[in-house]
Order: sequence, then C-alpha cells, then structure tokens
Amino acid sequence: MVRDQEAVPFFSFSNIPNTWLTLFLYAGPMRDDVQTAPKKVGLSAEDARLALKHKDPEQRAYATMRLAKSFKRPDLTASERAYAERLLDIISKDVSELVRRALAVTLKNSPFLPTVVLQRLTADIESIAVPVIEHSPLLTEDDLRRVLDSGLAGKVRAVSTRTDLTHHIILTLIQSGDAVAVRNIAANDSVTLSEDAAAAMADIYREDDEIRTAMMRRAAMPMAVVEKLVTASANDIVERLEAGEGLTRPQSRDIGQGTYQRTMTALPNAHFKEKALRDLVSAMQAQGRLTSDIILRAMGVGQMAFVHYGLAARADISVRKVVLMLHDTGPFALKGVCQKAGLNADQTLFMQFAIRLYTDLERQGQKVTEETFQMRLLERILTLPMMERSENADYFLNLLDSLSQAVN
Repeated sequence: MVRDQEAVPFFSFSNIPNTWLTLFLYAGPMRDDVQTAPKKVGLSAEDARLALKHKDPEQRAYATMRLAKSFKRPDLTASERAYAERLLDIISKDVSELVRRALAVTLKNSPFLPTVVLQRLTADIESIAVPVIEHSPLLTEDDLRRVLDSGLAGKVRAVSTRTDLTHHIILTLIQSGDAVAVRNIAANDSVTLSEDAAAAMADIYREDDEIRTAMMRRAAMPMAVVEKLVTASANDIVERLEAGEGLTRPQSRDIGQGTYQRTMTALPNAHFKEKALRDLVSAMQAQGRLTSDIILRAMGVGQMAFVHYGLAARADISVRKVVLMLHDTGPFALKGVCQKAGLNADQTLFMQFAIRLYTDLERQGQKVTEETFQMRLLERILTLPMMERSENADYFLNLLDSLSQAVN
C-alpha cells in the first residue's frame, strides 16, 4: 500500500563563513590529494562559491547544474574528484528543493555519483528522488528494495520504469497493488518477465483492461499466460453483455466463447515457434478449453499447425504421428486419429474434406496473403454438404465477412 510523501529535514549552509566551508571541504582522511585544494581544479571556484553561498536559490541551482556537469567529466583527477564529491555532499543537503533537484536531474545517470549522495537523493522527496531512481546505473537491488519499502507511490512507479529489474523486484512490484507500476512493467519489453511473474500479474490484475492489453502486446509472453489473458477477456465480454446488453447468459457465453476461439486460432502465424505453439495448446488442454470445436475452427482458417498439435494433445500421441496419419496415409488413419481425439463422425468427416481442400489450395502454389488464403478456404468449406447442419456455419460466415472487409 502506497502512502503520502514524508517531509525530510535539511540544513542551510548559506550563513557559514567561507573559511569554515573551506575547512569542511578539505577535512577528512589524511591524504595528500584531499588535504589541500588542487592547484588545477576542473571545477569552477566561482560556481562552487555561488552554489554554497548565494542567497538566491535559483542562482545556487544554476551554479549546481554547472558544477554537476563538470563532475560528469571522466577525465577529472583523483584530487579534483575528491574536491567535487565534498561539494556535492554539501549541495545535496541544501535547504532549497530547487537546488537539490538541479543536482538530481543533472547527475541522474552519472556513474560517478558518490554513494552517500546517491542514497540521500533517493531518500529525498519524490520530485528529487524520482529522476535518480528512474535512471541511475548505480542503484543495486538492495537500494531498490529500500525504495519499494518506503511505499511512496511516485518512487514505486519510478522503480517500475527501469530496464534492469530483477525477478525479485518485479514480483515485489506486482504484489504492491500499484496498478500504474504494474502497467509500466507490462508495457516495458526491456524487462524480462518470468512465467511465474507473468502468471501472477495476469491473476492479480485480470480485471484491469490496460494491463491485459499491455501484456498481450509484449514481444514475448509465456503461452500459458496468454491463454489466461484471453480467457479473462472472454469472461469480461460475457459479464458486460449480460449487464449492459440484456442478453441471456447462454447468448453471452456463446459470444464470449466465440471470441476466445477466434483469438486463440488466430494467434499462431508463420513466425510462431514450435515450442510456443506446443505451450499454447498445452495450456488450453490444462484448462479444459482445447475442445473439438476449436480444432475444427482452426482447420476452417487453415491453421494446420494448431490442428496438428491440438489433435496430438487430445489423442495423447506425438505430433509427428498425427501429421503422418492426416496427410500421408489413407482415410482410415485420419478417422483413427480423429476418433482418438474425441471427434464425432460429422466432425471427422468435416476434417477429411477440409484437409483435402487445404491441400488442393496449397498445391496451386499461388502467392497470396494469409487472409486471401483463408478466404478461399472458407468459401470452399462453406459449400460442403455438412455445413447445412453444422453449428460452425454461422461462425465461418461471420469470419469470412470480416476477412473480406479487411482485404477490401
């Protein structure tokens, strides 16, 4: 649970005499490079004076930005960097939010930021801490865990925008209850989502449309999680139709089921890897959603790889054996695999004719788009005699109409 930002006390150095400041800057370990100011400092002495002593916070902020830019130079000597670090340590405690923000924004991605200054800035108020939390390459997992433990919404969301999040930090963010932070992770393809993290996200935020959409748009997503997301979306459609459109539950469920089946059969494409398809079918089988109807509908749009894996899963035989039995042997082998997969006589007959039509179209060798191929296959399938009594006829007609509009 996130909470409001707490105030952090700061002290002003504007009234400290110059001699005291000089002593403070060079006090420390007994080292020759820190005991006295370097003869040639790559930092402006005037900017240092303005950043520490000027009464106007705006002038101190401008001077701080110039000093911070000089500090980012990789060619500073050890004595110059030690001098600069003492300056930054004092500036990070400035009473003015404007000055501290100037420091944070300028050095947010610096690899040279001293640890004490880094931790002070990340513990500061959100306007100062957020740029550093979002961009600093120096923050460790322990640092980020402390930020999350603060429970402050702005800081939690800043962590979620980073690209180097560990599995533990991702799970902590998912369990934080902050939907904005989780949307950031879901939409960030630079962050690797493990299957258990993605599954937790899908389960906890299954009613959040934006998170579901962001997850579906990711370049890579475990297929078991994809199945959960599509199921959640289909269930959401059912609930909305019942509540807002006055449809009966059977009518709403038919529409929701149709949406699920159309989405799942449309997922596999030419770039789909074998493992992804196997995982997708396994997830559907585990949830009891790999029905004979969805296999027939996949066949109707020419998703042959889905048909192979679907029949193999339902019949509990290898995919290679299914391919052999469907394409390289006679009709008895096809009937055998279909019956073992639980298809009835009419469904088996449909598969026999549909596979023949699919093979004939492929043999024509015409270079057409996937949509055009699907349209031609559907047009031929709808002329089959068994379509007159098939429950899938309306589904195929609606799909053909949608494809026609998309192509034209």
